[in-house]
Amino acid sequence: MVIVLMVIAFGAAITGVELDRNRVQAMADGAALSAAAAVDEDAVEAFNAGYRAPGQTRSKLISQDSAEQAVEDYLASYPAGGGSLGRVEVESVEVHPSGDVTVRMVAETYPPLVGWISRGLDAPVTLRVESEAHSF
Repeated sequence: MVIVLMVIAFGAAITGVELDRNRVQAMADGAALSAAAAVDEDAVEAFNAGYRAPGQTRSKLISQDSAEQAVEDYLASYPAGGGSLGRVEVESVEVHPSGDVTVRMVAETYPPLVGWISRGLDAPVTLRVESEAHSF
């Protein structure tokens, strides 16, 4: 009987961690889309019309600062997670020459039913996610 209960608790813990990972992945997806949309509209119109400065690539249409600010603004407006999620941070925001934006996030979670053990040991499960979005 004890073994059955341990298996059930272990299964619930794994499921809880996966649900938290999905929540953080959704946050990263939205943040990447927001950053990819942070383009200078005048520069996009000029780029599409063929008025390009020498060496201008799509990445020049999105500045690193505007991408980081868009990610920060998006996450500030994102509904508070709650649940077993602990610390959630943006690890990096990258603007690629192709116009793609990559957002990497890291979070900590405490598994349900056995979270008291990881809290007591101060050993949360670390989740790392990455999302990429194309600007246009």
